[in-house]
Amino acid sequence: MKRILSLILSLLLVIGLGSMTAYAAQSDGLTINFGTAIYSISKETFIRMVPEPASQAECGEDEFVTLIINITNDSSAPVTLSNPYVRIDGGKALGWVDFTMQPGESRILHVYNANPQYLTPGLHTAVFYESDQPLYFGRFSIGRDWSKVMKLPSKEQIAARPGDERSPYMYTWLSVGYNVRYDAYCVDFKSDYLPTGTYSCLFNGYMDYSSLKNQYTSVDNNGSISLYGGLQRTEEGTNSILSFWDIYCNDEAGNTTIIRPVRIYPAEKTDNDSFTGEGDGAHTLIPFEWKAGHWYRMLLLCGISENTGNTTVEQWFQNLTTGEWIHVCTYDTGVKDSCFIGNICFFSENFLRQYAGEVRSLEVTNVRIHTDEGWQDVVSTPSGTSLQAVGVHANAYGSWEAGTDGNSFYMITTGVSGWGRTANTGAMSIKNIESGSPF
Repeated sequence: MKRILSLILSLLLVIGLGSMTAYAAQSDGLTINFGTAIYSISKETFIRMVPEPASQAECGEDEFVTLIINITNDSSAPVTLSNPYVRIDGGKALGWVDFTMQPGESRILHVYNANPQYLTPGLHTAVFYESDQPLYFGRFSIGRDWSKVMKLPSKEQIAARPGDERSPYMYTWLSVGYNVRYDAYCVDFKSDYLPTGTYSCLFNGYMDYSSLKNQYTSVDNNGSISLYGGLQRTEEGTNSILSFWDIYCNDEAGNTTIIRPVRIYPAEKTDNDSFTGEGDGAHTLIPFEWKAGHWYRMLLLCGISENTGNTTVEQWFQNLTTGEWIHVCTYDTGVKDSCFIGNICFFSENFLRQYAGEVRSLEVTNVRIHTDEGWQDVVSTPSGTSLQAVGVHANAYGSWEAGTDGNSFYMITTGVSGWGRTANTGAMSIKNIESGSPF
């Protein structure tokens, strides 16, 4: 199963299949793509084009952000589209009357404000049909109006904040099941606010090291998690990160063997391949172009090393705007017959206190794991577990909000105190807009 998944992903890279995959069109001369624009609510008239990430915050009182379908007839003959419609997130058919396009003609269709349930903040999928035949598939996103979620601090308030401690650290656990083993993990995410000192962690969890217990009396990561990964913004720029904590194995004689996962891709070694301070282990930090307001997909994939027979872990990212997959790194864990196990945490952290006053946000959706039974959605926090904030240090303070709006978990924080939540959210759940295989 692990090797098959890896081969599938490699094949996708070769053939260049991305997130904006087009089905066979009715005519080779039709060009179709999706975009976003702002329209009048009362008049249903075009106001202006807005490139993604289009946000509700860009709208006036009588305006809304909507999906538009751009269609151009590049052929030398007229083309008639009968029963054209679009389905957003697998919902009902939203249609238009039949129309004919002359050679060279372009037309823009838009989703009306009467369908607000399909124009919510977050990441969406859409399929455009003609006579019940799919012509085009793609994704679009609508940004959240964060000022309606939490009051945002001014530049003056941020500058006046004492710089002695970090802002609140926000996290939640997602329910998988304590003993559930899985060999792949996939998540879609976006940060509208990502100032310097931001870590958007998309996987914080454990690996199954039970195969070592035949050799040792105890096996653990010295009280820490097994690994975490995501994206960071440092003073030098933005980068991906994947970290593994050392595995401590004790035998009956009291001897301790330490296993440290080894990076096998990229093969080049640097002077920054290990860490200490919060435990000890190995990590990889590689420059990655991370843009505010854009959706990305992170994939962690277990495999088997052909050289050692040990379990490997690969980290991949996909830019959901361009569809491009990037293989960031691969580790040989030093352990055979391993995989991921148990519940998953994601978090938003301010790790440089001089930037604590800034606003930082994180949205998460479409979380999936792959088990022996195939791909499964992960859509809820465990019973009694909430979206919550904790101070990284005793004197950490600030403001925060968190919640869900149906298809995304979201969190926002600032080191400026005075507003936002004072209590955790309680247990939450969402509905994935994409299920099954992520590629």
